[in-house]
Amino acid sequence: MIRIEKSDNPPEKLVNKGAMERDANKALYDADPGAYKTGTKKFDIKSSIYGHKTVKSQLMDEQFEKCCFCEADFTANGYGDVEHFRPKKGYQQKKSDRLKRPGYYWKAYDWDNLFFSCQICNGRHKKNYFPLIYNSKRATCHHDDIQEEQPFIVHPSLDDPNQHIGFREEVPYPKDEKGRKSISAFGLGREKLNDIRREYLYHVKLNYIYAKLDFDAISSGTKDEILSMLEMNEHEARILADKARQFIANAAKRTAPFAAAVRAKYPGLPK
Repeated sequence: MIRIEKSDNPPEKLVNKGAMERDANKALYDADPGAYKTGTKKFDIKSSIYGHKTVKSQLMDEQFEKCCFCEADFTANGYGDVEHFRPKKGYQQKKSDRLKRPGYYWKAYDWDNLFFSCQICNGRHKKNYFPLIYNSKRATCHHDDIQEEQPFIVHPSLDDPNQHIGFREEVPYPKDEKGRKSISAFGLGREKLNDIRREYLYHVKLNYIYAKLDFDAISSGTKDEILSMLEMNEHEARILADKARQFIANAAKRTAPFAAAVRAKYPGLPK
């Protein structure tokens, strides 16, 4: 997980339709707050607005088609969700808690609350989990000051995830309690994801080795040994080395998958 740099230009769908729906929901709450607090009435949060193709497309572009939590690039063989960091319909302070309503209905169409997430991180793990350091400071309606909240999980764009989550090879570890809760909340330590990161780091390692090949600086005997090991001719090996150098030059940048794990293993690579 790395920090996401979001633009200050939200999609028009959120600015227009989203703002209208937000204001309408505020008015509905004010007309009968008790019914919304008990869950007798529920807000109709429109996915056609927050999940509109223009919103999702901009999120994907700004996140380089990576999940905001696990950093996997899954778009070739899976679907993603528009994730609400502050849950829109209800929330849980603990994962074992029943869903408490209302959720952050006034943030349902806010650009700063929306991210692009893989279905596993969002749908199987985070869901409506949103713990605060002090639950007594929770904003439970649009009249409360949300700035008083202190989320106990890492915010993808306001926090620096590296301060809370580290990596030992492919496995994430917590640097503090916020990191521990975040790893659990987003499922960052799930076995299948560790397997994928392990394979990717091995791919990075091979390219790191190939990138160091300099056929103009080695003896002909050493060159022949390397070419024999690679089962390539010199032209093919030079192409391999060039491509590896290009790959390594970008492997730790925010555009690349699993950049946090790569940065931890190869701290000298350009970011």
